Amino acid sequence: GVYAFVCAAWVFFRAQDLNEAMYIFSNIFVRTDMLHLGIGMGRKKFLICMVCVLILVVYDFFSLKHDLIQKVSGLRPVVRWCIYNLLILSAYQMYSSFAVSNASFIYFQF
Repeated sequence: GVYAFVCAAWVFFRAQDLNEAMYIFSNIFVRTDMLHLGIGMGRKKFLICMVCVLILVVYDFFSLKHDLIQKVSGLRPVVRWCIYNLLILSAYQMYSSFAVSNASFIYFQF
C-alpha cells in the first residue's frame, strides 16, 4: 500500500504538469512496447534484463534454503568465478538498462 502510494506520488513529482501526470497514469498499463512506456529499452534489451532478474531471483530463492556462499566457496575456482561473473554481469546489465545518461538531475528544477 505505502509503496504504491509513494510510486504514484513520484509521478506527480516528476511530471511537468497535471496533464502529463494524467497521461502517464492513463497509459501506464495500456502500451506493450517498452519504448513508449518511457523505460527507454526495446524488447530485446527488456528480455535480457528480465533474464538477469530471473537469475538473481533464483539465487535469492536458493540462498534462503541453503548456505550458497559455503557451497560456492567449495567449488573449483573456474566454476566459482563463472558464478561470480554471472551475478556481477546480471547486476550490471540491470543497471545499464535503467540508467539514463541524458536525464537532468530532478532537483535542478527547484
